[in-house]
Amino acid sequence: LASLAAYSPVLALLLTFSPYGPSPPPLPHPGCVRFAPASASDRSSPIAWIASQAAKLDGGGTSQGGGDAWVVHATREWSAEHIDAVARGGLAAEDAAANDLLTAVRAELAGAGAGSLPEPAGMQLKRWRFAFPPPAAADSSGAMRGAALLEVAPGLVLAGDGLAGSGDVEGAFGSGWDAGDWAFDAVFASAAVSASATLD
Repeated sequence: LASLAAYSPVLALLLTFSPYGPSPPPLPHPGCVRFAPASASDRSSPIAWIASQAAKLDGGGTSQGGGDAWVVHATREWSAEHIDAVARGGLAAEDAAANDLLTAVRAELAGAGAGSLPEPAGMQLKRWRFAFPPPAAADSSGAMRGAALLEVAPGLVLAGDGLAGSGDVEGAFGSGWDAGDWAFDAVFASAAVSASATLD
């Protein structure tokens, strides 16, 4: 699907916190904070969302026992602006980008009154070159145009989050559902043609 759409890159930061050290502040249930995109607000922060892995495991919005790992995604815009420099610059560029994101995370938490973030026990930056497809096109009413699938040959369709324009599991599910509807309709249309030919 990467060849069918211009995917946006994302720089992701993994922060780990020792169970023997201070706990990071709790994130709201279900342990994830998603920020409005810069294009839809006056935000200048490079942070798109933050998720707590411990909160996923215990089903709540807090980390238990002090140990935790946070995954931080940079915005599409910030990632696109920095990913090539990070790729070319080696460890020094990765460290610089990681520290920029860590500083931005601290600022987001402070701005939300969520408390301070302890020094992470570990920090790692990951480059995700093909992360998010472009948003699905919408008509003047705001409704999405067309099904989230692509017919590439008679009887063959492609489905996936990239065709849905969402880049998430919900989009993948919806696209797969559309493909199932397409296959169902195609089978019954074929059966109807065969039945008609038999009657003739």
